[in-house]
Amino acid sequence: MAEAEHSVTLGDVQMVLGIHDGKVMQRFEHATEVVLYESQNALDVAEEIARLAFEVRDGMKPAGPALKTELIERHRMTLTARVALMLRTLRADKMRTDGEVAQAVVEACLKEVF
Repeated sequence: MAEAEHSVTLGDVQMVLGIHDGKVMQRFEHATEVVLYESQNALDVAEEIARLAFEVRDGMKPAGPALKTELIERHRMTLTARVALMLRTLRADKMRTDGEVAQAVVEACLKEVF
């Protein structure tokens, strides 16, 4: 896997994102204590870091729909087991309504994804 780097500038902050010694690297050009991102910039940086992480782990560069598919598949596997366990537990309590069961499952899914 080749080492790769590219510069990113967001407002006053310059950084380099890349792969170094088999790890994802985020290097700032200047001493930086805090970085505040606009929401879209934060999503862009997070997507790039995730893309680099997949490249380090799998040796491939998922992008766009492939990255989204990989993330969905990971959450699907985790959530399927978790929801199955929750349903077994929640069904045992005959006093719970369908709405309460649904609410518990939705809350668990949202916590896992976000």
